[in-house]
Amino acid sequence: MKQIYIFTLGFTPEFVLKPLFEAGVSEDVYIIILYTLVGDEYSKKRVRDAISYIEKLSREGGFIDRVFFQQVSLGNTFYDLVYEVALALTKMLRDAEIRRGDIEGVDVWLTGGMRIMVTATLVACKMLFEYMKIPVTFHVWSEDGTYKYTFDLQLLDTNLREVSKARMEILKKIVSLGKCTYEELVNTKRKESTIRKLVEFLRKDNLVYCKRSGKRTICKATELGTLIIKLMELAEAIP
Repeated sequence: MKQIYIFTLGFTPEFVLKPLFEAGVSEDVYIIILYTLVGDEYSKKRVRDAISYIEKLSREGGFIDRVFFQQVSLGNTFYDLVYEVALALTKMLRDAEIRRGDIEGVDVWLTGGMRIMVTATLVACKMLFEYMKIPVTFHVWSEDGTYKYTFDLQLLDTNLREVSKARMEILKKIVSLGKCTYEELVNTKRKESTIRKLVEFLRKDNLVYCKRSGKRTICKATELGTLIIKLMELAEAIP
């Protein structure tokens, strides 16, 4: 199985190299670097210099044959740009003779390049790999690499109004308790069997996770579940 790393590139090769070497480049890793050549000659030269530097270190590291640089043209509309990014990605997969069934997962570092390229890459990767049923993890770093965050596609799909009121009540209680058992969630309105069903729905939506502890099951909200409750509380505080 193969892992695909995708990077957006601007003037600074370190935004590719730092996360690349931190994540590691095993023999099953293939790397796509997306870039644009726009602006004056000085700007274009800086991008070319960044590419040359990455090529040099990739060659020295022995994985240059698995690094693919893909130039992306800026379209007339944002939709055009999203398509151009997706086109570049699928071209790389064909060139490398990688089938969708060969891909275990995709990691996307939105760390360099033009803001419009970063945004288009996020949208293109979400739509393309979601359709192909390939899991994608996005990475965002601060410029100095001090702050490093990851998030997955579910965060982009979250609609607070699609979670039923009953499930939200249970989720809110789990968040307020920190962690709890089914018995602690039971109240006069709902039986334990109903609570278990609601928690199972929340678990499938990755809003809570549960684990056995002796004869009891302990439930705790995920980061996404906690975020949803906090956002709802902020919204409800607005008159």
